[in-house]
Amino acid sequence: MHRVSQKPCDLSRIRLVVTDMDGVWTDGSIYLDDRGIECKRFSAYDGLGVRLATEAGLRIAILSGRASAVVALRAAALGVERIVQNSSDKGPDFLKLCQEMGIPPGQTVYAGDDLPDLAPMALAGAAVAVPNAPADVCRAADWLTDSPGGTGAIREIVEWLLREAGRWEETLARFGTGARP
Repeated sequence: MHRVSQKPCDLSRIRLVVTDMDGVWTDGSIYLDDRGIECKRFSAYDGLGVRLATEAGLRIAILSGRASAVVALRAAALGVERIVQNSSDKGPDFLKLCQEMGIPPGQTVYAGDDLPDLAPMALAGAAVAVPNAPADVCRAADWLTDSPGGTGAIREIVEWLLREAGRWEETLARFGTGARP
């Protein structure tokens, strides 16, 4: 994770991570079989990231411009608190989501990868883009993940927030030190 803007961001106040789906949780590809059934490939690293976030008290929501049963299944399996699909205008939908969850936009991180994500990125307390996003989206971000979408970007964001909050060592301790005897 590396900083790409000088905008002041108080990460200690972040309570909610809102992300786009296609291109952030996935590599942006959409797979259709010969019957028109949609499939997506998800990273197990992101699954652990969501678990770590929830255990640490961070809330997770998805704001997607498309509707997909696969996304709803993955979100439910991971315990993602809120999912908004088929958003045609992500700015107002982001504000509505924040209001419904009782969290001011300034206490959120928004992670996106394409032009429809620019509005919520501008409204959030901190904006994150994946490195495979178009140049305009990368320029609008405060931070860029090192991991491209679909390869652990969500996990990277969660780890970054826990480190910034001074809670990473506590998280790591639950899994052992990793040191060999």
